[in-house]
Amino acid sequence: MSCNHVTEVSQEVFENLLAEIEESKAKRAEKMPTENDAFKQMFEAYQRLQELGWKDAMYAPRGGGDRFESYYPGSTAKAKDTHRDEQGRFWVFEAGDIWPAMPALIKIPSNTDATSE
Repeated sequence: MSCNHVTEVSQEVFENLLAEIEESKAKRAEKMPTENDAFKQMFEAYQRLQELGWKDAMYAPRGGGDRFESYYPGSTAKAKDTHRDEQGRFWVFEAGDIWPAMPALIKIPSNTDATSE
């Protein structure tokens, strides 16, 4: 996975992308006009994720070989291979690379988990 991939697009495609961005911003502003509204929405998502088996990251196992899923605010997807070392630092493994992370939520997958996708 490369982070420096550049794709050239036409002016029309570029303008359409900008229009989509502005439309998304307007929808969010309508749905959550105030900070309080946005925090309420975030809390609803947090509650639902807890109902689906996610826990606060502070409860992640330390050391050993435990691997689990993690999520940090601002991401659009979960990290599927996370480890917490003996010092309490979190590490994400993906595509042959490893980097430090600061997840908010973790989930230790079970073989019977049908709600994760």
